Amino acid sequence: MIGVRRALIIALAENQLTFALQFATAIVIARLLTPAEIGVYSIAVITLSAAHVIRDFGVLAYLIKEQDLTEEKIRAASAISFGVSWLLAVLVFLASFPLAAFYGQPRLLHLTWVLAINFLMIPFGAVSMAILRRELQMGRIFAIRVGSAGAGAVTSITLALLGFGPMSLAIGNTANTAATMLGARIFRPRWLARLLPSTRGVKGVLTFSGQALTSDLLLEASRAAPDAILGKVDGPSAVALFGRASGLVDLFARFMSQAMWSVTLPFFSRVKRESGDVGPALARAQAHFVGVAWPFYAVLACSAQPVILTLFGDQWVASIPVLRWLTAFGAATAATLFASTALIAADRAARQVRMTAKVHVLRIAIIAGAAPSGIVALAIGLSAASLIEVLIVTLEIRRTLGVTVRTMVRVYAQGGLLAAWSALPAVALLLLGRMDALRLPGLLGLVAASTIAWLSGLFVVRHPLGPELVALAAPLGLRRR
Repeated sequence: MIGVRRALIIALAENQLTFALQFATAIVIARLLTPAEIGVYSIAVITLSAAHVIRDFGVLAYLIKEQDLTEEKIRAASAISFGVSWLLAVLVFLASFPLAAFYGQPRLLHLTWVLAINFLMIPFGAVSMAILRRELQMGRIFAIRVGSAGAGAVTSITLALLGFGPMSLAIGNTANTAATMLGARIFRPRWLARLLPSTRGVKGVLTFSGQALTSDLLLEASRAAPDAILGKVDGPSAVALFGRASGLVDLFARFMSQAMWSVTLPFFSRVKRESGDVGPALARAQAHFVGVAWPFYAVLACSAQPVILTLFGDQWVASIPVLRWLTAFGAATAATLFASTALIAADRAARQVRMTAKVHVLRIAIIAGAAPSGIVALAIGLSAASLIEVLIVTLEIRRTLGVTVRTMVRVYAQGGLLAAWSALPAVALLLLGRMDALRLPGLLGLVAASTIAWLSGLFVVRHPLGPELVALAAPLGLRRR
């Protein structure tokens, strides 16, 4: 357990630094580029998101979860990665012409060409990154990801200042990928360097990959649907306004869930190999995540207006009501975030695919129906759909992993009480009529007050995160002595 905690701390630190770089870059870019310019780039990225899922082809998850990972399996996974990625690079180039015509945006053509270069580079480090994650080599991953995020940020801002417009974001994205692949080659285990791609054993890898790919495509389709549909019916500005709000909601998921996913899939897989019962581990992980996510979303919902105006400026005021509604969506998705990972680790990939299909087909249907009515209607629709998704996932993990509804209700009740307690400073500001006047100093004060409330709330509501924090702090106290 100590090793898992250490890996999680490093992963959280890595995500915090990369997020800080990306978030700071987004703030600077929001003042250098117009919503329309950012929206064009967003359309290109979201449109290619399905290609990125296909490119992975479930190889990353396979290499992390596979119990008996032989050299043959690693070489086969590498061959799949190269073959799929390079084929996609060609297909993306060919698709750039109808894509630009469909949206009526000529700039999409060259943006897509630059982004296609990523597919040529990624296979050179994809397997190395997967092995590093399997072995929980978080220190090396920390160096790789922080360095590449810095390279991408510097590139994007510099080119934006020089007047490259949305192309500055595309080139920055490609610089990030190049730095990541270079770092993966440098920090990979020495024994991995001699394993060249081979088609032998590919069939065994593809058995798992097909199920993982189906699930990932459904997930990415629902992620891409808001921007893709809004881009067609309302134009790039609506994409950017909705994306600015959803980006703030997603930042917590990117910050926390990516770090925890780096650890939870290897951890759940180890639990499966050692005890065979993944359910209790899932319930604990979900309780810990809800205990952090729900307080964040509660405070963000209360402070939506000053957050948007302070970080991005007056031109993004239309994003404020969208952000308020999407915090409910973020909280609901956080409630079941690790269910799919646990099902994969438990060798129940088929059940995971069926669950994912129910969730994301529902979400896409809601998006298609609500998006033509505007960005606020879309946010309301997503929030409503997410409540149904919680029920679908809760029933699935009860059936498949033995996690009872009573257990999850307890997790949600404790998380809800902790969120309410943590939001007390924000609620007080709202009642006093002072929230909307806050700017950066006031927001920083709100963050500090909410953090103090959250820490005290862990023990007031007896949340399971309380003992975890005590366990993490104990070694620090011993060292000071």
